[in-house]
Amino acid sequence: MAEKIFDEFKRNRAKGLPVALATIIEGPGQGAKLLLLPDGSYLGSLGNEKINNVLSRDMAGELAAGRTSIRH
Repeated sequence: MAEKIFDEFKRNRAKGLPVALATIIEGPGQGAKLLLLPDGSYLGSLGNEKINNVLSRDMAGELAAGRTSIRH
C-alpha cells in the first residue's frame, strides 16, 4: 500500500495539485500512512476510521492555510 500512496503523491504533485501525507512515526501503528487527495478522499489508513476522518479534515485545513504541522 505504501508504494501506491507514494505513487499517487508523486502523480498529484507533478500536476501541481495539493495533497497531504500523514505518517505515524512512533508508537502502535508506526509507519502507517494516510494520503489526503485533492478531491477530499484519502488512501491508506492510520488504523482507525474515526482517526482517519478527523485527521483528513485537519489536513484539509492545513492545506487550505498553506501550513504544515506535527501532531503528538
